[in-house]
Amino acid sequence: TGLEFFVLPHREWVGANEVDEGTKIRWCNDPNGLERALRGASSIFLDVEEQNHSSVSKSDEGKAKVIEYKHKSYRFENGTSFGLNQYEYVFTGEELKRIQKSILKMIQPSSLSELRPNTVDVNEMGTRLKLFLNYRYSYGKELKGTDSELFDDVDKIENFPIIGEIIDRLELLGIVSQGFLNQCVVNVYKEKRASLGVHTDDPELFERPILSLRLFSDSVLSFGCTGLQMTPTEKFIPVVLTKGCVTSMEGIAANNFNHCIRPKDITEFSVSLIFRRVKVEKLKRKLNDIKTE
Repeated sequence: TGLEFFVLPHREWVGANEVDEGTKIRWCNDPNGLERALRGASSIFLDVEEQNHSSVSKSDEGKAKVIEYKHKSYRFENGTSFGLNQYEYVFTGEELKRIQKSILKMIQPSSLSELRPNTVDVNEMGTRLKLFLNYRYSYGKELKGTDSELFDDVDKIENFPIIGEIIDRLELLGIVSQGFLNQCVVNVYKEKRASLGVHTDDPELFERPILSLRLFSDSVLSFGCTGLQMTPTEKFIPVVLTKGCVTSMEGIAANNFNHCIRPKDITEFSVSLIFRRVKVEKLKRKLNDIKTE
């Protein structure tokens, strides 16, 4: 009752009474038909388009090497772009091991003690550690209605060559334009069931797209959740983040949906590197006694 069908090639919705019985029977028996519609009652499903690409880079010895990677773009079933793109195999297995080794060195207690105080932020439960590079921020909604703010009292990206190398690879493959990124945040999920609360990346502070690189273990990026319990709503969209995957977020995904990492989706130690372009005109050099997030 009340079912509608999206009919090609006219690309329009029609009532069930306008669709022949044979089509409806095939649809009901198709796992991507009725079953998918029923699942969709509590979430939104996206179509994924995959393309393979290759690019030429230079090895450490100066020799040419071919980088073959996969691009996945997400769209709603009517063809509208969700604004989410993922890139797999951007780094080889050996490159990922080297990146992860560098990150582990960065977050050792002895290394953290040498950083500027505001570079390091730990959540109240001590389950998640955050390193701000180039800039840190505070969200206005946490400050009783005040504006979000941006500060540059943290360590620089240039102090960590591995971060620069990652940005170079993203630029080489055309995932982001050259010189666009000017901030990195290292999000360390220290233990099972650590999480990242429901939020949106403030457009007053950050340009789009926003990129991330998942390290050490897989996780799930959840769109359309609500509350401290991160409860899925009717707009719920889960997107798998595999280890080594680069995710780019803009458009509807960044501006019209919130997102989070739910406790159930951190099953072991995990790290996410977040790359953004901050709006430097928002920079505040005079420090206030506020809590960063």
